[in-house]
This record gives sequence, structure tokens and C-alpha cells, in this order.
Amino acid sequence: MMAAQTDATSAEKPAKAKTEKKQDKDKLEPITLTQEEFVKKIFDYNDTTMIYKGKKPAIVDFYADWCGPCKRLSPILDQLLEEYDGAFIVYKVNVDHNKDLARALQVRNIPTLLYLTPKQKPKRSMGLLTKEQLKEIIDKYLVETKK
Repeated sequence: MMAAQTDATSAEKPAKAKTEKKQDKDKLEPITLTQEEFVKKIFDYNDTTMIYKGKKPAIVDFYADWCGPCKRLSPILDQLLEEYDGAFIVYKVNVDHNKDLARALQVRNIPTLLYLTPKQKPKRSMGLLTKEQLKEIIDKYLVETKK
């Protein structure tokens, strides 16, 4: 019986692998950034203009591994990436590993989210938001919705 379960599981894996190959994983998974990568991809946090360098809208999630609300927010962001079919990027910054960046951006509460659009200053929210609240923000600031 154990062998049959193993065979069924292994038979499912190739089908799943095909599905994953069709998707652009960079679009659909959060990207963890260091301070150095943040400066290259987002903006120089020592520069007060804080103009986003990217071409695609993004959310930067400032979190910590020990933070309960951060852990609850993470799967919501993953779901929204899927639902919006990669219309924006999610970056994650661990505040414990990037203290200078968190301090410079005055991230005092986590989770803190920055909402970025090309050549604009970021907008910010703090604390755990519901999926519905995040959708409102995404629709208002990040993606054009058809009404």
C-alpha cells in the first residue's frame, strides 16, 4: 500500500512540474532583498527623493521571521500575486537582517508595506491588513482596474 502511494505521488509530480514551467516564477513569488539589492532595484534609501527605479509596480514587505502578523500577511500577498497574475512584484525585506535600511526608512512597526509605482514616491501602510484592504490599495495605487 505504501508503494502505491509513492507511485501516485511520483505520478503527480511531473504534471505539477509542467505547470510550474509554464508560469514565470519570478513574477509569481516574492523576491527577498538585501540592503544592497534594495538600493539597486528600488531606490537609494539615503536619498530623500525616494523615487522607485523599477518599471513594474511593486510592494515591499518589511517583516521579521518572529512576527506573527507578518506570517499571516505573507500567504495573503502570495494569493494576490496569483490573482493579479503578476501585475506587480512583491519584494520582502527582513528588518532583522537589514537594520540600516529599516532605520533609514523609519520602519518602526512590522509588517510595514511600501507601495511603489515607477518614478513615484512610495506610499506606506503599517500593520496587518486584510486581503480586501490590500486589494483596495492595489487597485487604487498599483494596477489599473477596468471599471
